[in-house]
Amino acid sequence: MNTNELIITSLLKKDCHFSESQEKIGGFISEAMLKDPELKALHAKERIYKGYVFSNFYPLGEQGVYKSGQIYVWRIRAISLSLLKKIKVCITKLNSPFIKVIATEIKTSPQKHISELYTINPTILTLKNNQPFLPNSNISLLINTIQGNLEKKYKYFIDQNVEFGFPFIRYIKILNKKPIKIRYKNMSMLGNKVKIQVSEDEGSQKLAQIAVNCGINEKNSILGCGFVFANFTY
Repeated sequence: MNTNELIITSLLKKDCHFSESQEKIGGFISEAMLKDPELKALHAKERIYKGYVFSNFYPLGEQGVYKSGQIYVWRIRAISLSLLKKIKVCITKLNSPFIKVIATEIKTSPQKHISELYTINPTILTLKNNQPFLPNSNISLLINTIQGNLEKKYKYFIDQNVEFGFPFIRYIKILNKKPIKIRYKNMSMLGNKVKIQVSEDEGSQKLAQIAVNCGINEKNSILGCGFVFANFTY
C-alpha cells in the first residue's frame, strides 16, 4: 500500500486561531468537493469512512494564531490516488474567502517498515454518554479502540476477509497533560496527541499504513483528527 499525499501551499486570507483551523480546513475541502459529482456524492454519505485525512497549517502561527497574508503548507493524504487527484483539481478551482491555493504537488511513496507513529493533529475518542477520552482515562481502552478502528478501515478499503491476530501497539504514550481543544460546530471537542510504537508483524504494518493514509480514530475527514507522521526502520 502506497502513501498518497497532496502537499498544498496556500495564502491565508483571514486570521485563524489554531483551535479553529482544523474545522476551517475541513470546511474548505468539503466545499471544494461539491464541485465534482463523484466527490459530492462521497461527501453526502454519512457514517462511512471517507478515506482521507489532512494536517494543520505549517508553520504554527505566533501565539497560536495563523495570520492573514502569510503562506502556510498543509497536507491531505488518501487511500485512493484518484480521489486525491480529484481533490487537487477542486481545491485549486475554489474561490474561498479563507484560503487561496498557490501551489499543489502529489507525492506517492511505497510502503516502508514503520517503527513509530505520532499524531500531528489530536486524535478524538468519544466514550459512552458522549464523554471525551482524557489523559487520565483507561489507557487500555484507547489502545483497543485505535486497533479496532484501524482494522475496520482496513477491511472497508482493502480486504474485508483479513484477520489480525497480534496487538498492533507495542507501547503508547499520551503527549499532552491536558486535553487539546478543537472547535467544531460552535463547541469544543477534546483530543489528545499520542506516540505509538508499532509491532513488527505484517498485520500491524498494514494497520500502521492505514493510519498514515486515513488517520487514527474519529473525525479524520471533517477535522483532520488523528493525522500522523511515521518513523521508519528501513
